[in-house]
Amino acid sequence: MFLLGLLLLCDSLPGISYEWKGLTSAPKGFCTEVLIKAADRILLISWQESTGTNQWTTLEEVRVDRGELPKSYQLCRKHGRLGQKVRIVLSTLSKSGPRVILYEGYPWGEPPSPPIITLKTGKPSLLYIDFPNAGKYIIRAFNRFGEEIFTIPLDIAAPQQVAYTWPPILRGTFLIRLYDIMLQQVVAEKTFAL
Repeated sequence: MFLLGLLLLCDSLPGISYEWKGLTSAPKGFCTEVLIKAADRILLISWQESTGTNQWTTLEEVRVDRGELPKSYQLCRKHGRLGQKVRIVLSTLSKSGPRVILYEGYPWGEPPSPPIITLKTGKPSLLYIDFPNAGKYIIRAFNRFGEEIFTIPLDIAAPQQVAYTWPPILRGTFLIRLYDIMLQQVVAEKTFAL
């Protein structure tokens, strides 16, 4: 299956001529190919994965030797998880040097809509969580000192709303976090005071 077939001709890095041939799905996962025609310096082509807001880790990297040009370079990744953001970067060796982001997106699929946490106060107070997607989750509640006061594992088979009666003896300020086991990250959180 062909995912993205852009042919990118660009001179946004002075002294470098290249063609980016897109991101495609293949039996070995997703692959990207870059033809480096000419370069006046050593380059790196990197496959990076998001680890947070504006934070990236390099999973695979190839060094472009300007003495071997023109040459086509390919990077492939076999495994990835739904909602994992990746990018392909063409850069110089210097961390502060110029770079071009050839691709940034979700090749394995965009993250699902996050669950919504609400609390209805009263006697008793009810904690509601609306799950727009099936999945395996863990609910964790923390008090204002950061101490975990309870953990509830959930296996949601279909989109639904789950309600829990808040224990009436628990008073104060609390943080509720919902952890998605498949995505391996917190997908929703809410603070409230009782």
